[in-house]
Amino acid sequence: MKKAGFTLIELLISISVVSILLGLSYAGYAKLSQRQNLISSGQTMKNILRDVQSRSFSGEIDCSPSACNCSLTSSNLTGWYVDFSNRIQYGQCEAISFSSKDFGISPEITLAPYLTPASSKLLFRRSPPSADRGGTICLSDKNMVNSYYKVSIDTSGSISDNGTINETCP
Repeated sequence: MKKAGFTLIELLISISVVSILLGLSYAGYAKLSQRQNLISSGQTMKNILRDVQSRSFSGEIDCSPSACNCSLTSSNLTGWYVDFSNRIQYGQCEAISFSSKDFGISPEITLAPYLTPASSKLLFRRSPPSADRGGTICLSDKNMVNSYYKVSIDTSGSISDNGTINETCP
């Protein structure tokens, strides 16, 4: 008489196959999650650049007594800076900095500005509306090899990206 059910070998093989499939699925999900995080950080960087550009071109200043002298015209506004090494943005009136704000991009993301002339800071000027440097900002995830998100800027202030991950940068 034959008994109904599975043998121990059949159960072990089934469990092994399911475990392998789950492991592969998790690895694929982790890579997808890292890619999406890099793309999201790149788009955040592009939005930060556009925000700083907008603040500069509109002449936004801080009128508090410790910052800009608002009794003067906004011509004393030097402009708005993006500081890639310190990951902050801020405005500057002559020698006084104001409204410093952190990028809010994960520390897992590396920022590498390739600007001409070389610098870790980018200045958006109000008059004439422009950037003091052009180039490419490359973002990469410390856990991903040869994966970069590029944001390009030119001296006219035009900011662009292609919305995808690239294998090289710049």
